[in-house]
Amino acid sequence: MRRSARAGLTFMLAALVATPVAVRAQAVTTTPNRALAKLQEKLAANPTSVAALRAVGLKLYELKRFAESRPVLEQARQLDPKCGICSLYAGLAAEEAKDFTAAKAAYTA
Repeated sequence: MRRSARAGLTFMLAALVATPVAVRAQAVTTTPNRALAKLQEKLAANPTSVAALRAVGLKLYELKRFAESRPVLEQARQLDPKCGICSLYAGLAAEEAKDFTAAKAAYTA
């Protein structure tokens, strides 16, 4: 009886310890997408906003969605050629795509 009570207690403790980890892992995976959705809503409301384009491009880059971030950052660069952050991350995204000519053009702009 004593062994089964200890086994039951061990099982309950393991379940309690594992639950917060699973909840935290789920929160981490859904949060970036929610943040991206909010940024995309702001961009949809004002599609010519350099700040909104830059924010969406940077979030996509952060999520390692380089192919998607690149055109957004390029559009921001066209609207504001002096946006250094846009140029830098457009170049970094181009490097990830192995397009070194585009990366060099972004860096030297």
